[in-house]
Amino acid sequence: MSAIKIEILPVEKTGLGEGPHWDGCRQELLYVDLTEKTVNRYSPTTEKSYKVKIDSEGLGETYVSHVIPYASNPNKFVIGHGKSLKTLEWDLISLTPTSITTIYDVVDDNLEGRFNDGKCDVQGRLWAGTMPIYSSNMSSEDGTKGSLFKLSKDGLVSKHADKIGVSNGLCWSHDNTKFYFIDSFTRCMYVFDYDVQLGTIDNKRVALDFQKEQINGVPDGMTIDSNGNLWIACFDGYQVQKNKTLNLAVQENWNL
Repeated sequence: MSAIKIEILPVEKTGLGEGPHWDGCRQELLYVDLTEKTVNRYSPTTEKSYKVKIDSEGLGETYVSHVIPYASNPNKFVIGHGKSLKTLEWDLISLTPTSITTIYDVVDDNLEGRFNDGKCDVQGRLWAGTMPIYSSNMSSEDGTKGSLFKLSKDGLVSKHADKIGVSNGLCWSHDNTKFYFIDSFTRCMYVFDYDVQLGTIDNKRVALDFQKEQINGVPDGMTIDSNGNLWIACFDGYQVQKNKTLNLAVQENWNL
C-alpha cells in the first residue's frame, strides 16, 4: 500500500462537513457545514479559515449542501441551499454574506428534501442532485424521489436523471467520455456515457455495488485523481477507497 499521510486540518469542527472543493486559483479548500448552514474556506498557506453563515430563517430544514466558485468572480459562488441553487456573494472574511440570489428552485410536490452534492464538468456546467429528507428507515418509494440537474453557463437548468434516492459523489473520466455518480440509497456507484459537447448522459449501468462486494459503509463523496483512480469516501464505514476505473474491484482502503 502506498504511503499516504492523513492529517486533521486545523479548522473548527463541523456539525456535518460536506462538499470539499479545491480552489486551484486561490490554492484554498472550500467546503460546507451542512447542519450549521455555513460555507467555509481554509488556506493551507496561512492556516487560516473563514466562514459565512447562510440565513435559513423561516425556511425550515434548509441545509447548505455544496459550494462551487465562479470562474469570472472570486467573490461569487454557486451553493445548494435547500431545494434551490443560489449565487452567494461574499467578501471571503465576514460571517455575513454580501448577497444571496436564487438561480433555480426545484418545483416538485413529491420532493420534501433538498439538493445534495454538486460539481462542474470541464465546460463549467454545474451538475447537482436532489434527495428526500434522509432517515435510516427511508422507504423504497423515498428512494425514487431524487433527480439529477444540470445548470448550464447560460443559466438554464435541465433534468437529466430521476428515480434517485440520495444523490452524491460525481466525477468525470479524464477523456470526458464517462460520468460517474453515486446513489447512497442503493449503495451503488453508476457510470454513464458522457457527451462533453452537448452536456448529456446516457446508458446508465452499475459500476460498483457496495452490497454485492460486501464493502462496509455507504458510498458518499467521490473524486478522481491524476492517474484516473476513483476515491470514494464511505459514510459510516470509516474508510476511503481507491478504485481503478479500468478495474473497479477495490484496490486499496484507508481506514479512518
